[in-house]
Amino acid sequence: MNILFAILAGISWAVLGVTLLISSPLLIIIFCNVLCLKYLRNKPTSKEQFKSYCWTLYVVNCTERSDEGEGLITFSEYMEKNKEFLKEKYERALRNEF
Repeated sequence: MNILFAILAGISWAVLGVTLLISSPLLIIIFCNVLCLKYLRNKPTSKEQFKSYCWTLYVVNCTERSDEGEGLITFSEYMEKNKEFLKEKYERALRNEF
């Protein structure tokens, strides 16, 4: 009986060892994928970066308008009126041509 128990225990440990050898690389791959997906999800897209750049210029514009006593406009109005200017300025900023 003790011999049978020892054989079964040895076989179960061997199966567990093989299972760990097979699953360990898979767990590492899954872990890396989760980290990569989390990074990519939080990384801003170029469209979001452009919008953030436009928002910064909008705030500066609002400050200038307020100082001059002019009426303020909405962000969407600012984007519509200055679309080409903003694109050109953003492209120059990306090339470090301030």
